[in-house]
Amino acid sequence: MPNITANLTLTADQKYNYTKSYTYKDGFIVRQEVDSTDTFTKLMVFDVTKGAQTIQGFKTLVITNAGQTAAEIQIGNYSWTAGSPDTDGTTLSYHTFLLTPGEFFFIPNPRFIDYSAASSAGGGSTLDNQAPALGNTYVAVDSQLLAEALDATETDVDVDDGDYFEVGDYIRIEDETMEVTAIATNTLTVIRGSQGSTAATHADNTALRFPFSNIDHDYDDTSKNGNGDGTTLMVKTNGNGDYHAMNLLGYGRTATKKASGFVPGSISFKYYTEGGYQNFGMKNQSLASETGLAKSTAYTLSVNLDGAGATDYSFTTDSSDVTWGNTSNGVLYKIQTAFDDARADMTITIVNGDIQVKSNTNNSSTAIALADGGAGTTPFGVGALPTAANLTSAVVSSLPDDTMTDKKTGITSPNRADMLYDNGDGTLSRPTGGSGTINYKTGEITMKSCPKNAQFVVSAAYDSAHAGGLKSDSTAGYNMIKFITGRSVSNKLDTIVEIRGYN
Repeated sequence: MPNITANLTLTADQKYNYTKSYTYKDGFIVRQEVDSTDTFTKLMVFDVTKGAQTIQGFKTLVITNAGQTAAEIQIGNYSWTAGSPDTDGTTLSYHTFLLTPGEFFFIPNPRFIDYSAASSAGGGSTLDNQAPALGNTYVAVDSQLLAEALDATETDVDVDDGDYFEVGDYIRIEDETMEVTAIATNTLTVIRGSQGSTAATHADNTALRFPFSNIDHDYDDTSKNGNGDGTTLMVKTNGNGDYHAMNLLGYGRTATKKASGFVPGSISFKYYTEGGYQNFGMKNQSLASETGLAKSTAYTLSVNLDGAGATDYSFTTDSSDVTWGNTSNGVLYKIQTAFDDARADMTITIVNGDIQVKSNTNNSSTAIALADGGAGTTPFGVGALPTAANLTSAVVSSLPDDTMTDKKTGITSPNRADMLYDNGDGTLSRPTGGSGTINYKTGEITMKSCPKNAQFVVSAAYDSAHAGGLKSDSTAGYNMIKFITGRSVSNKLDTIVEIRGYN
């Protein structure tokens, strides 16, 4: 697809350049001579639906007075009333400004509304490091119920209020997951038994739920690389650091669709990547450091991994090398092999000159607890190793801080590097690894190559006038420019208005 670059250069005592690049599909030009009629001449109409002389939004727009006398430009948009959620968005409002010959007005996007309060029209309801509901991978849909009894084959599902749902949604009724393919008022057309579930009968007035387990896997996949930690279901990325759900924890949906959805640029995620380790409490250790353990000797240590209970791991030192890792038979290699043979998801490494055992999961329950083995000879207290009682206290898992403080200046700044954050254009970025997408209307979320097997929390703004995708109907309200008109200020001379845009 072609690109367009918008440049603005201001030159006074210093020169300032402002540049924005866009990828666009189509471009359009309107060039219209206008007279001084008081009711204006229509130049362009905007709507999310197709129509004659109608544009479906834009990525950049420039209005230029290409004539010889001043022009008055009128922009029609809609007024919203502040509330929880915001309401109305269907009453037209009018704004005008003047352009002398050669002057221009640049509009970067069509989101342009009136608001009844001095407060933010994009604030709405907010989430602040919100974790998914513990113990469930779904949430009830605002007391919504089935409006009929279902057999195991029917694909038209009657619900109390179809406005809560979007095509592409997954819904869960008891233990069955269904995919919504069409909506007609309060009837959802669905694919039964989706995401590895089984189609079943359901009684009238059964609760409707939004599931948000990782749909890259079956809904009841309890594996660590799927939806669980080996025993339970949880909301997390998989073994590749990927996650996909058709709604964002059930938030951003309203009964009227007014103000529903999420505010572009407001979303960020954090992962349980901190902690989940225990250090020996040693200093200046390297791969060449001698451990002091006896050669050709069996040792046993105990590790409680992620709260699953203490487990013994046995290893036998090499006949000649008892350094941490001067050869492939070093002590670290021997201990790691014992972990790997037992399929224990943890690693032992040297970190900042100390020996560290770390869990490879990134969950709220991630933890390591080291101890003497229940049987056999313990390595703790032998040679250079401290006793089990003198090991450094374990550090349990936690979320990264929202802000970072510069140790030299004391100045704080957002911890952008550890967040998967919303760029405002539907894309998500994480400087330390990971990307994704967000659908502001439905809340559909994808994550790619983020921290592996990681639970997360989300911060966002939703249910406000600026929330959701572009809207232009009396049900959902209008959150975009409706039209642009123009006229000549002079009752003697006409002028020319040119609109050039790309979408």
